[in-house]
Parts: sequence; structure tokens; C-alpha cells
Amino acid sequence: MCRIADAVVVSNENLATYARNHNKHVYIVPSGVDLDLYRAKREAHQEPPVIGWIGTPSNLSYLRLLDSPLRLLQKSHDFIFRVITDPAHRSRIPLDADLPLDVVGWSYPHFVEKLATVDVGVCPLTDDAWTRGKSGYKILEYMALKIPPVASRVPVAEAIIIDSVNGFLASNTAEWVGRLRMLLDNTDLRSSIGSAGRRTVESQYSLRESAHQLAKIMKL
Repeated sequence: MCRIADAVVVSNENLATYARNHNKHVYIVPSGVDLDLYRAKREAHQEPPVIGWIGTPSNLSYLRLLDSPLRLLQKSHDFIFRVITDPAHRSRIPLDADLPLDVVGWSYPHFVEKLATVDVGVCPLTDDAWTRGKSGYKILEYMALKIPPVASRVPVAEAIIIDSVNGFLASNTAEWVGRLRMLLDNTDLRSSIGSAGRRTVESQYSLRESAHQLAKIMKL
């Protein structure tokens, strides 16, 4: 497919590197977020705060990376861990049964309102060939709703998040706990990081910007 195409459009540099082996006309256009859709109103402050994850059942296994950090965090903080996915796969969530887990069903178009109930969004990932092909859309969804993200320090997240500016990156259990603790303790920090994330999406990852880039490619 790459060889016979007039141009190949991919979402990140890792995919571009692969495509360039088969076609010299390769362009990177990051995944775009429909900002008209991601405009749900969010509670300014809620107790206990909600740490959340949204995704398909096939990605639930990555939550295992958060089992130890969340259990440590639970010793000092009250929180809810909300998973927005297909509830039929609840048994596949690899987290300790004693954690304050809340599984919410994903549905269109109501997933935006459900995601808007989250105070801090998480994106745990391993660093491997499969994840290097991801576009980081989960992170962009959080940012679009002014939800501060905390993500594993892997290439896809590093391409979007400027650490401590529009989100946080974590490499190990101690960093996950530290960054989540900071955000749970400081509503002003959540607000400032969340606003910076929204500006990032508006300037670089909006559906309108993606359409503009695609239009330019098609005119070449």
C-alpha cells in the first residue's frame, strides 16, 4: 500500500520512519481532536478527586503499571479511580481489588460528559514496538477537556507533553506517585496544567489543523 500510494500520511515519526522505506512522499499529521465535541463543563472541585482512564478493553492491560502507584497513593489520599470502557470487561482490569475502582460504560456521544468528571487523566504505557506506533489520542482527549495528564515517559507521550508545563511524565513508581500526589493536593496546579493542555490541543492537535495539513498535502 505504501509503495503504490501518491503520498503516505502517518501520525508520528516512528511510523514515518517505517513508511519512508517504501515511499519517499511521507507526511506526519498528528491525530486531530474535534474541539467542538470536547467542551463539556467540568466541576471546579470535587471530593474525593477522580483519577481517570479512558480506553478500549484491549488496552486495559496497561493499567497494571498503575497498580503499585495507586496502592501507595491510597495510603495517604482519598480518591476514586474511574475507568471508562466496556463494563463487560471489568474482570480484565489488572488492579488490586481494594482500590476505589469505578467502572463507567463508554457510549457515544456521552463519553465526553463521562470523561469530564475526571480531575486527573492517566496514560500508562510500556515502551515497545507496538506502543511506538500509537498517536497519544488518550492524552489529547484529557488535554482538550483541560484535564491534566500524567503519562508514562515513552516517545508518544514525550512528543505531546512538556513535562510540568502541559502535563507530567513518569518513569517509575515513585514518579507516578509523586506527580499524582501533587495534582491531587493542588487544585490550582490542576487548573493551570489543564489550561496549558487545552492550548496545546488548540494550537497543534485540533481537527481543523489536521484538515488544513491534509488539504495542503493533497494539493502537492
